[in-house]
Amino acid sequence: MSDAPRAADRAVIAEMVRAQRDEMLMKQIAGCLISRAGLNGVSQERLGAYAMGCADQIMRAWQ
Repeated sequence: MSDAPRAADRAVIAEMVRAQRDEMLMKQIAGCLISRAGLNGVSQERLGAYAMGCADQIMRAWQ
């Protein structure tokens, strides 16, 4: 039996795991932003602008 199908299967599984982890992290980040917005009294209407401001703060901190 060839190793090629097994290697392809491992690659597919690895990509599925990576995609699931990425999705989980995005949900966690969104949850943290919503929690932080609530802590700071941000209205639902301003949530998008608040999230962008948070992203900007993070980017500036990395520089």
